[in-house]
Amino acid sequence: MIGATSGSHKNKAEITLNTITTVDRGFMVVINVMAIGKKYTFKGIRDAGGWLSQINMTRMTTGAV
Repeated sequence: MIGATSGSHKNKAEITLNTITTVDRGFMVVINVMAIGKKYTFKGIRDAGGWLSQINMTRMTTGAV
């Protein structure tokens, strides 16, 4: 599950791995996640490429792909 907050931590999104359809790296420190027809953009992530790899690897090893 990916958890995130937005704004001043008022909105919370929890995305289960089996609902993620695509994950890609945007410009520099951005990760885009598509899940159940919604797009989530995570900005300001240190080592975005590492996060992207880890999310995809976890999805594959858990059969969530």
